Formats: sequence, structure tokens, C-alpha cells
Amino acid sequence: AAPPAHPCNTPNDRHLATIARMAELCEREGVQLVLVHPPVLGCEAPELPPELAVLPVIDGNQWPGADDFTNFYDNHHQVAAGAAEYSQWLAGQIASLAGRDS
Repeated sequence: AAPPAHPCNTPNDRHLATIARMAELCEREGVQLVLVHPPVLGCEAPELPPELAVLPVIDGNQWPGADDFTNFYDNHHQVAAGAAEYSQWLAGQIASLAGRDS
């Protein structure tokens, strides 16, 4: 049976201000900030406001196993096999972003 639904959250003003501050600190230090929205069954990655839309985002819901409830204990914590597959996919996404910057 599929796990129960998890409430889908959108970032509030405090979250957005924190992300903006992190982006400023990273830019100042020459570090590329990448936002990762982990896979959550039944939830879409939130839209970012225009001032943050320039940040690279990896949407974990694009992982091919994201809609297979057998990869999860509940709707946002993965079982070992799901975590291993997601980690491989995520590493590829990060490598792809790094390749674009070089």
C-alpha cells in the first residue's frame, strides 16, 4: 500500500530570505550554491521567486524512482535501495551541473 500523503509545503518569507543570504555568501566566497528539492511523493518542487530563479535547482521528483512508493518508508524518507538509486541519480545531476560550468 502507498504511504499516506505528506503536506506539500511552499517556502515562506523566512526560508526565501535564508536562501538569498546563503546565495550571497556563496557568491562572495566563489562557491556555487545548488538547491536540491528531494523527492516527495505527491509534491512538486516549489517555484522560486524571480530573484532566486537564477540558482541551479535539482528537482528530486525528476528521479525515475520518485513515483515508486516502494522506494520509500513513507512519502519522503527512502528505504536503503531507494536511497542508493536516488544518490546515484543525484550524483549524476550534480556532475552534469559541474560540467556546464567548465
